[in-house]
Amino acid sequence: MHKKIEKLFRTGYLGPFNLPDIKLPLLISEIERYVPHCAWPGNNYSNALDRLPWFKSFHRLSAPFLDVALHPDLLSIVHSTFQNKDTKLWGVAPLVKRAGAVHPWHSDIETRCWPTLTIWLGLKGVNKDTSLQLISHTHKLEKTPDVLRKEGVPFGSNMEVLNAAKELCPDCELIIPDMKDGDYMVFLGSLWHGTHNTSSNARYAVTMQYSDINADIRVPLNFEKPVHWHRQKPYCYSTKIDK
Repeated sequence: MHKKIEKLFRTGYLGPFNLPDIKLPLLISEIERYVPHCAWPGNNYSNALDRLPWFKSFHRLSAPFLDVALHPDLLSIVHSTFQNKDTKLWGVAPLVKRAGAVHPWHSDIETRCWPTLTIWLGLKGVNKDTSLQLISHTHKLEKTPDVLRKEGVPFGSNMEVLNAAKELCPDCELIIPDMKDGDYMVFLGSLWHGTHNTSSNARYAVTMQYSDINADIRVPLNFEKPVHWHRQKPYCYSTKIDK
């Protein structure tokens, strides 16, 4: 495990790995059932958060997703990443991308405010045409994709994104893992990532995010600095280590 964690902090990512003993059809049905009952970014986002759970609080609504996020294989990596200290699960977000959908290259704003480990788990329709995409070593960079876009840096194709990253860190590489349903990737939350579903089918996945037990977790109302925060505190679940 020590060598894995060493690689994680050097490159920003690990995987793909397979997560055994999970009930994929049940998780898909949970997404279909609860997604409409979450507050998603968009118009009236702040007002929606007054009435509905944050979209990253899916573990508050769905016990099966909470169980997956607490899977021993995942917690082993989480606890090792945080030097075997107590941690907390603060984000579980379902991700449904229809055919052709693009999730632009980004770095989650929350992870720029507190150290985060993110796990991206594929659930349905996951293959090399739909899987997560990463740029290695970008967790070390101060600039994010959003900042570079504002500066006018070309940021359309994957090669343009990679070239922009290499200007800041020559070690950067484009990583498009060959994944299948039930596989997961682990990455430091500030790593640049995105997806593009180039298949003809919908793709289902989930991100799970963990931090130190003492991290001050909040709900962002916008996704660039300066960040404005909602008064609602998100649902966090302690993942303490057995002594």
